[in-house]
Amino acid sequence: MSKIRLDVVLPRAARLRFLIAILSFVVGAMLVVAASKAVDASPAADRDVIAHCTGCDFSHVNWSGADLHDLTFTGDDLSGADLRNADLEGARFVGADLSGAKLDGADLRNAKFTGAGISGATFVGAKLGGMSAQGIRVTQNLLAGTTPRDILANCAGCDLAGLDLHGMDLHGISLAGANLEGADLRGADLSGARIEGANFDGAHLDGANLTNTHLDGCNFSQTVLRSLHANGAEFAGSNLRHADFSGFDLRGFDAPGSNLQGVDFHGRDLSNAHLEGGDLADANLSGATFVNAFLAGMSARRSDLANANMTGAELCSLDPRAVEPDPRDRCIDLEQARVSGLVLRGVTSCDDQNGEHACRPATSDELRTLTHNDLSGAVLP
Repeated sequence: MSKIRLDVVLPRAARLRFLIAILSFVVGAMLVVAASKAVDASPAADRDVIAHCTGCDFSHVNWSGADLHDLTFTGDDLSGADLRNADLEGARFVGADLSGAKLDGADLRNAKFTGAGISGATFVGAKLGGMSAQGIRVTQNLLAGTTPRDILANCAGCDLAGLDLHGMDLHGISLAGANLEGADLRGADLSGARIEGANFDGAHLDGANLTNTHLDGCNFSQTVLRSLHANGAEFAGSNLRHADFSGFDLRGFDAPGSNLQGVDFHGRDLSNAHLEGGDLADANLSGATFVNAFLAGMSARRSDLANANMTGAELCSLDPRAVEPDPRDRCIDLEQARVSGLVLRGVTSCDDQNGEHACRPATSDELRTLTHNDLSGAVLP
């Protein structure tokens, strides 16, 4: 076979262009191979290495399908990591950065996230049963593709500010100390949930189900509480100033020690309510019903109680074991309150002795002394 000489067939300039094309092809092929090796260069999921690694850089690793169960990631950078379908059951992420990580389909049952950054992470189809979190920022994108109740089942101190949770089934979740400022919880089912010490400032809870929900020590300033189902809910020690109670069934309202300064309960029915030690100073309570309510130690200073009905209410709770007891500290405080037409028939003064709560009828004279008000115009016992 005769050989073809390029110097004969092609002019010099054409030969040069041909050689450059061949060289470019070879260099391009080498770059593709190098890039492929770089992709494959993600460190293998060596359990022993990970177990002894703190603050390590695992960003953008490909550990999809890896066995990482029960491992602890403390301060590690896992941003952009591919953890799809990985076994992370029982794993712990303490201060780890998981921003932008892919956890779709991963097994995260009983995993714990403490102070971890999960902004932009995805959990679509992940197994989340028993997962718990503390102090993380929950975003709307995080909840997408998951069952929100699984993410929020145990999320103490989490930041849920501004989230749209309306109509969601969140019964029995634990969000103690969470930030729910401005959250939309309209019509949500929070029955039986434990949300003590949470911030609901400006949140919307109208129509929500709070049956038997624990809400002690929460901040409800500027919160909309209209038309709630709150039978058995506990609001002890909460800040309820400026909350909107329109349409809220206040019978049996359980809020001892709460701040309700300036509240407008005009004409409302608070029969059997627990407001012991609460602050209702400067409130409009005119025409309200407090039949058989528990009002010992409640402050109603400067409040309007005209024509209110306190028949059978417990107004004083005395502790005979106290050193130098001052009964006025445990009786309703009506200093400077308007009491014309206030009904005080059958009110009681109680004390605890030998484990029993013993009550007796309060007399007109002691009521005048103990409530800081001469009760002029009131209907006395």
